[in-house]
Amino acid sequence: MRSSVSIHEKKDFLRFFLENYQLKHRECSWILKYVLNSDERIDQVKFVDNIDNCPFAVEISTKCVETEPFRFINNFQEMLDAEKAFHEIRANKAKQLIILLQFDNKENCEKYISVVESNPFHSKDISDPEMIQLEAETIIQKSIIDFQKTKLQVEIDHAIDNGDRTSFYILSQRLNELLVYSDQVS
Repeated sequence: MRSSVSIHEKKDFLRFFLENYQLKHRECSWILKYVLNSDERIDQVKFVDNIDNCPFAVEISTKCVETEPFRFINNFQEMLDAEKAFHEIRANKAKQLIILLQFDNKENCEKYISVVESNPFHSKDISDPEMIQLEAETIIQKSIIDFQKTKLQVEIDHAIDNGDRTSFYILSQRLNELLVYSDQVS
């Protein structure tokens, strides 16, 4: 497996893949065509053999295999809605996107072999103190944001119940800012 693949090689492979395989969901072709046509996005793509431990990844299957049609992972949460995933992928161009393509006989496909890379998240050493610290900080940060969201939503509901428009607008603005921050952190 390679450690670095050029944009040209990735585009060449995606063109080949889209011309030769039928996907189980049409929205999956939107995702792959978007990646193909965006140098900024394709530069952040890695094609891998597994998406274990990936924070931002997509698994797409062709009609010729007996696997799930589609999976999207965002912040370690799985989503099966390809259309929503398409919008998330477009909105997060700077995030590294890990792509797992499931298709028949891929282990013998030269074009695939030429672009497949190692999953940078797969072989995390759980005994590495720095990795444990990073994962713990990520979990804590996500928990704090989730708590703040819930608290603001309760306060917004309370403002609505009391007819307090000023508090409603202020709290709604804070919630919107938190949601934007949450997207940037993830």
